[in-house]
Amino acid sequence: MSTINAADVKFVKPFKLNNLAIQALIIYLPITAYFAGFFMGGVGVVLMFIAGIIAFVADRSDLKSQGAFVPHALWYFFLPVYLWQRQKKNHASLSWFWVYLVITFSTFVINTLVLQALRSGY
Repeated sequence: MSTINAADVKFVKPFKLNNLAIQALIIYLPITAYFAGFFMGGVGVVLMFIAGIIAFVADRSDLKSQGAFVPHALWYFFLPVYLWQRQKKNHASLSWFWVYLVITFSTFVINTLVLQALRSGY
C-alpha cells in the first residue's frame, strides 16, 4: 500500500467565473438595451450592441487567462448556448444561465406591455 506525500498533492485553483464582464453581459445589458432603445432609438440599440461585444470579448479573454473552457465566439449570436456551455464545461453553477433567461424574458414581456399601452393611448 502506498502513502500519499503532501508534496505530491496539487491543489487546483477554481476558476473565477463571476467577472464583471459576464455580469454586464447577462444582467445589465438586456435591461439597459431596452431603455436605450426606447429612449434613444436606433443609436441606443447600436451602443448596447457594441457594449455587449466588448463585455463578451472581455469575458472570453478572462476565461482564457485562467485556462478555463471558452465556448466558440460564434455563440455570441445565440447567447444562451454560450452561457450554458461556459458554465457546464467549467463545472460551475448554471445560475448565470437562468438569470439571463429570466431577465431577457422579463424585458420582452415589459416591452410588449409598454408597446401595447402606448398603442392603446395610455
